[in-house]
Amino acid sequence: MKKGQHFFLGTVFYRFIVVFALCLPCISHAQELVFCEKVAANGTPTNYSSHFAISSKGGTVQLLVKAPKILDCNNATVDVFMADEKYHEVFENTIKVSVQPTWSWFTQSLSFYKAGTYVVYAYDEFGRLLGTARVNISITR
Repeated sequence: MKKGQHFFLGTVFYRFIVVFALCLPCISHAQELVFCEKVAANGTPTNYSSHFAISSKGGTVQLLVKAPKILDCNNATVDVFMADEKYHEVFENTIKVSVQPTWSWFTQSLSFYKAGTYVVYAYDEFGRLLGTARVNISITR
């Protein structure tokens, strides 16, 4: 290996370590979005998955938003997008959710009528991202 290549690889490795160290607190305190059939009173999801089959008339899936600390807000927003074959997101719906400042999680029922891959974003009332997740919906025959 030439001297310049060694310096370049060392610089790239150093930048990776710095970025990783700066992002580690964000990763370790990340919120979680979970799709499931239902949510227990204590916030435990039942039959969670990233794929659900619905009838041709539509169906619902529960979204569980879990935060590492209390939400400290009164409202949340859930934005639903459908991802096309190139994973470009096409807006489907916005749902406003009333929450309590002392809650550390909330659940919201999401209705789907078409098969596809959906991307869901949850925000607090201040526009801070609480989390994002994908779910695949298929139609049963």
